[in-house]
Amino acid sequence: MAIIGVDWGSTSFRAYRYVQQSGDSVVTETRDANGGGIKAHNTERFEPFLLEQIGDWLDDDGANLVYLSGMITSRNGWHETPYVDCPAKLTELAGHCVQVQREYADLRFLPGLCQQSPGADVIRGEELQLLGACHLDSEDNTTQLVIMPGTHSKWSRLDGQSVTGFHTAITGELYDLLLNQSLIGQLAKDPVDQNKATRDTATRDIATRDLATQNPAAPADNGHDAIFEEGVSTAFHNSRILSLLFSCRAAVLLEKIRPEQVQSWLSGLLIGTEIREGMSSLSGYSPGDNAAKRPAEQLPEMLLIGSESLCKRYQRAFSVLQLPEPVPVKNATIEGYRRLFSLNQ
Repeated sequence: MAIIGVDWGSTSFRAYRYVQQSGDSVVTETRDANGGGIKAHNTERFEPFLLEQIGDWLDDDGANLVYLSGMITSRNGWHETPYVDCPAKLTELAGHCVQVQREYADLRFLPGLCQQSPGADVIRGEELQLLGACHLDSEDNTTQLVIMPGTHSKWSRLDGQSVTGFHTAITGELYDLLLNQSLIGQLAKDPVDQNKATRDTATRDIATRDLATQNPAAPADNGHDAIFEEGVSTAFHNSRILSLLFSCRAAVLLEKIRPEQVQSWLSGLLIGTEIREGMSSLSGYSPGDNAAKRPAEQLPEMLLIGSESLCKRYQRAFSVLQLPEPVPVKNATIEGYRRLFSLNQ
């Protein structure tokens, strides 16, 4: 029997093949279809595309098990699954799957998570990564704060194996919109080519572009690190984000920053604001601690899930703010599926 996990998002498709060894599930092969996300297909193409990617992994007898997570389980995907209300126990995710039987496999679509208070919020796909990061010992109720930066950054609070709350920040999406479709981004120029306006780049995203480290053609520093760090600190200690964002334009006009530094300044402002909101809502910590707030040395264990370059960028932001740096978690999706299979043999 083939055991397969599929992480299928809006713009990405990744599949993982597992085998049973000594009572555990071990990943033996992975596949990544660039551009294979659900946005690239209409509904009728989901199943043929899946079989194109994993068909040669399936046993001929049809006794195969395939779990699917991510936006493929959303309203815009193949089969929409319900949300599980928080607090939600991650080790019980499989019990909320939508099961679809095909002659070639048993397909199980994982649920998302939701919360109604303090405001409506949803997670779809990240719950599997949280399963891969949480403490599995049922007696361990350690509190963890898991940060997953990206287009829609997710901050989740785990108490033992349960997600007790989470917070979404549209950091990456807002970065792209402001830089490429607003007046405050009009004066920005690419740090690699100072004669090329950043508005010419249609797919710039804070989750996929790190000006200081990821782009090898970028200047070694040229003030970008300092500008980013100043933006982080300014936004973290100031709740006037709407006013601060206009400084991306005003600071260029008044020659406080150069056009090629706007990206770093904007990135710093948005990440600083994200950290301020996430820490305040989920950990009880905020700038200007008082007796009712938790001091930094008593913060919960903090983890980061994301690309190496992006995790380094967030760690630098935490360091600037003199907060404990979150620890990166590698292969959270692979570990999440391994745990899912092992818990539901």
